[in-house]
Amino acid sequence: MLICMKDIKEHRVSATLLIISFVAVLSMSVSALFAQSQNSTIVAFGDSFIVGVGSTSGNDFVSILSRDINRPITNAGVSGDTTATALARVDNVVSLNPALVLLFVGYNDVLQNVTQSVTMANILSIIDAIQQSGAQVILI
Repeated sequence: MLICMKDIKEHRVSATLLIISFVAVLSMSVSALFAQSQNSTIVAFGDSFIVGVGSTSGNDFVSILSRDINRPITNAGVSGDTTATALARVDNVVSLNPALVLLFVGYNDVLQNVTQSVTMANILSIIDAIQQSGAQVILI
């Protein structure tokens, strides 16, 4: 995924098409997941992609997905987040008692030349902490 993100950075049109396709597929997956769930708290956790940097108000990924699935999504994105800073704040996400966390981290690690082994260890620790709370994780 990290190599793919470097390529996407250089091809914004392809990235836009990828995101549109991804939202459509994710909408179906999230809707199916919550069809019989009593806890419907969804948290989007990650970096500027989650925040919506570069998009107009209400047209960011999280807002579009929320409209598509007709459910609120808590936006826990922080611009510039690395896997290390996300790991440091994962307890804040867990405290929201989510049923599902959409996790998008790693891009800023690539930009900051963090080793892939450190990035993957941090991502696995984040996923573990979220799953220990009983929530499911979709790694984007």
